[in-house]
Amino acid sequence: MESILKTLRKEPLEYTGIALMGIFIASNMKVPSDIGNMIDTLTGRLIVITLALSLFFVHHILGGVALIFAYELIRRSERKGYYQARQFLPSEIKKGVHFNALNQFPPTLEEEMVEKLVPISRKNLGEPEFRPIMSKLHDATKI
Repeated sequence: MESILKTLRKEPLEYTGIALMGIFIASNMKVPSDIGNMIDTLTGRLIVITLALSLFFVHHILGGVALIFAYELIRRSERKGYYQARQFLPSEIKKGVHFNALNQFPPTLEEEMVEKLVPISRKNLGEPEFRPIMSKLHDATKI
């Protein structure tokens, strides 16, 4: 028992890292979407694997647990084709440019006729020729 405590005192960061990675592996924690989106790329996966392999030089047990942690992190970060959809499907901007190019057509006969119409006069008609008359109020008060 004392030998275990001595090793824990010598290398507390390594064993803390092993414990935290073990908790992540054992539990079913979800990876936040922002981090998952970064890891769900080729570059993100390479960085995670490189970091896990580099921990072998620090501590062999830590490196082994880090490889399992990296595998779980990459597996839980996958968004079921999100990377492929992002890579191969066109963005909204590209689709908008494409559809705008398709919608360029000459003006129709209706548009031409509307342009040729005489504009409607907007002259002032003056005061109206009627006077409003109040009817019975049915016990209501005047405002």
